Amino acid sequence: MPGAKWWRVDFHTHTPFSTDAYQGENNLTQQEWLLTHMKVGIDAVVISDHNGGGWIDGLKTELANLRSQHVQEFREIALFPGVEVTTSQNVHLLVILDPSAPASDVSRILQVASYRGNEGCAQTAADASIVSFIEELQSKGISCLVIPAHVNGSKGLLKEGTVPFDTRQKTLRHSMVFALECHYSKPADWDLHNYGLGDKSFSTVFGSDSHAVEEIGRRTTWVRMQSPTLDGLRVALFDGETSVREFKEGEADPGPNSPYFIERIAISGTKFIGRRTPQVIKLNPSFNAIIGGRGTGKSSILELVRTATKRGAAFSREESDYARNYRDLIREITAENGNLNPTVEVDYRQHGQTFRMRWQASSQSFDLFALDADDSLAEVSEQGVWSERFPLRIFSQKQLYAFKEHTAPLLEEIDATPEVNGPDWRRDWENAVAGFVQLSTHIQQLDGEVREWESIKAKMADLERQIEVLEKAGHKQVLRELSLRRRQRGEVDRWEEAIERLPSEVEELAARMGIPALGLSRMPAEDETKGDESVEISLEQKAKQIKSLLEANAESLHKMASSLKERIAQWQEELKASEWEALRARSEVAYQELITSLQGTGQAKPEQYGELVQAKQLLKKRLDGITAKKELLGKSKDDRDNSYGTLRERRSAISQKRHDFLESLFTSDSNLRASLVTFGDIPQGIQDLRAILSRDGNVAREEFDSFGEYLSGATGDDDRMDRIHRLKVKLLHVAKEGQDSGEELPVRIRAPFATHMAARTAEDKARLLAWFPPDLLKLRYRKESGGSFKDLEKGSPGQVAAAVLAFLLAYGDEPILLDQPEDDLDNRLIYDLIVKEIQTNKLRRQLLIVTHNPNILVNGNADLIIPIEEQAGLAVIPEPGALQEPAVRKAVCEIMEGGRQALERRFRRIVS
Repeated sequence: MPGAKWWRVDFHTHTPFSTDAYQGENNLTQQEWLLTHMKVGIDAVVISDHNGGGWIDGLKTELANLRSQHVQEFREIALFPGVEVTTSQNVHLLVILDPSAPASDVSRILQVASYRGNEGCAQTAADASIVSFIEELQSKGISCLVIPAHVNGSKGLLKEGTVPFDTRQKTLRHSMVFALECHYSKPADWDLHNYGLGDKSFSTVFGSDSHAVEEIGRRTTWVRMQSPTLDGLRVALFDGETSVREFKEGEADPGPNSPYFIERIAISGTKFIGRRTPQVIKLNPSFNAIIGGRGTGKSSILELVRTATKRGAAFSREESDYARNYRDLIREITAENGNLNPTVEVDYRQHGQTFRMRWQASSQSFDLFALDADDSLAEVSEQGVWSERFPLRIFSQKQLYAFKEHTAPLLEEIDATPEVNGPDWRRDWENAVAGFVQLSTHIQQLDGEVREWESIKAKMADLERQIEVLEKAGHKQVLRELSLRRRQRGEVDRWEEAIERLPSEVEELAARMGIPALGLSRMPAEDETKGDESVEISLEQKAKQIKSLLEANAESLHKMASSLKERIAQWQEELKASEWEALRARSEVAYQELITSLQGTGQAKPEQYGELVQAKQLLKKRLDGITAKKELLGKSKDDRDNSYGTLRERRSAISQKRHDFLESLFTSDSNLRASLVTFGDIPQGIQDLRAILSRDGNVAREEFDSFGEYLSGATGDDDRMDRIHRLKVKLLHVAKEGQDSGEELPVRIRAPFATHMAARTAEDKARLLAWFPPDLLKLRYRKESGGSFKDLEKGSPGQVAAAVLAFLLAYGDEPILLDQPEDDLDNRLIYDLIVKEIQTNKLRRQLLIVTHNPNILVNGNADLIIPIEEQAGLAVIPEPGALQEPAVRKAVCEIMEGGRQALERRFRRIVS
């Protein structure tokens, strides 16, 4: 892992070289001592025997042996040579050297202390006092750290009665003393206010002070550094609690334990970055800072990451300033006469699995791969939604300031949190609205069909009257008899058609049985030779027998066809002579006589009777269908009402989730407040309503302005919900009944608008009912504790950016990328707000911040600093690292302070 990480360090350990240690464990070997420390999980140990360092070189040798022998229990451990010096006041001091220092350096320290006793003995004190010893170490330029040992315990600097007050004060004030070892595994319980230390603070470290095997590792310290060196310890101790924490059994290291972080960014083929050589950045899971002079391409890196992770798609059509800037930047750095092939890769670690997102500008392709342990790639076919699967937040400074005008994007950020789970809600909401629209459209269709009920009932009544006239005239029996016999005649005709086809069909089947003989023996061989044909002749004879049988069957079929014709003729003769035919004929005669008798009388025509009866039957069938649809319509309307109630509940539910989330963000002493106004973004809501009603631009301006004023006059969330509902009902009445219909509301509706509403489709009206104005996020802040809060929109650009940034950093564990958040902020705001937020955030999530402000990366304790240099017009990324690395500190000084001389001169002129 590049940059700094957390190491578990034991600042105070003894070996059997200390005469009062391991007395009950004879013959404890150096290998056993090392393996015991490895077993308890210690990463680095300070070898601090009493007044001596006899085991240091031997332990280093044995560690190298264990490493080369590949011992199963082996794990890397750093050995810091050191010594616990007993000063003349009988106070113990830990002196720590770099791991590269030999044991002879401990002897030199003992000489400085004027120690004349036996090495390893705790009972003999040196001649040097605490202060003189420290000052002598400083004057001789010995590279070491001095930490008063177990300060609140026996022989500790702060133990009452041990040394005079002025000695403690001089020791604490000394520049070489900036850390104290706590005797107990608990936060330091000493009070340093009486020592006149000003704003000087001390790191608290913990050591086991082990004198027996079972005491090894009983008290240890988490230390954040890139590698276990004396410089790494020194920088961490200067940082204080952001880099030094007490180890507690069962707890993970203090670093971010988020399941999401970016491992690697690779850029190639863009105009300024990776044009000749691909530029690869490996990131730390905690706080990463990108630095560089203006114009070196720092911001471009974040925007390329935005593009490669599909976060830039939202800016493709947006017309905000930062969206246009983003599009212009991507065009500039990825296109140069078609000669470039820009490719960006982002390796994202998610729940233990690394995925590679790859964007290629030339083909505008986005590919996703899974990385195996050996770095081999396997393409992922089911990619899902990247923004949900790979949580990531990217903000430029212009975006931060734009939130002053419109906080809706901040709501989108809130919705992306697991607590609110906006994407799932959005999908459910859109499905619910689609179902509501479909139900409403179906109701309109049913309503149109059901409206035919009255018309059909009227037609039915007319038919029944005509039929009744005919039947009351005394002709009922004749007409009914005729109707019955004609229906029966039709059935007889259909039956006769079926049997009359049978003879011809049987004849056709018999004809198909006339098949030729089988002649295999008559087929000549290809070589014109004749062989034995007995087999073929035998088969031909069997075929001949079968052919004879088939021909006999065919003859039988011919006879059957003749028989069928005879039987059909017989049927027809019997039908003519049947009593039924006589009844049928008489019904026809009676009907004709009825027609003749009624001609010229002006009565209803009997020949219409059959048609009237048939028409009545069809109308009855339609009425039965409409009756079923009336029942369905009633149920559908109930379902629509329930669905609308569900929509209101679901819409209110997301507002409640947002409200609850905001309530959990800030404590009572926070300088920022965030609240939610449910359905409170009235201007955006009116714009959405315009789109639903197809009235964009300034059309019907008076109407929509009046709608906005009416909704804005609400006195609270409940009143606002009531007004929204009443406005929707009013508009639906106008669409149905005209301009002056429905409840009287203080809104303007003119005739053209009413006409337009009347032309709205069922879908438009359903979407009107499903419309609710968006929620409104309100941010309020104060400059300092105890001050008064004021609305975000009333702040300066710097105050706005500070408040928005504090809000964005207040929640979440996903990576967050910030581009120069310090722009528009004064240095006091940067330190009081951004630096403190960074120090808190880096312990729970990954940060990648592009900055040109040294306060952010130095006081924010960047775990990895990534310098960007310009070489021949191209951006180059040299070796990154933590501040403990001299090359990194030099780059920071050159890039951010104008060089060491400029920094020192400025410091002297301001501070001295």
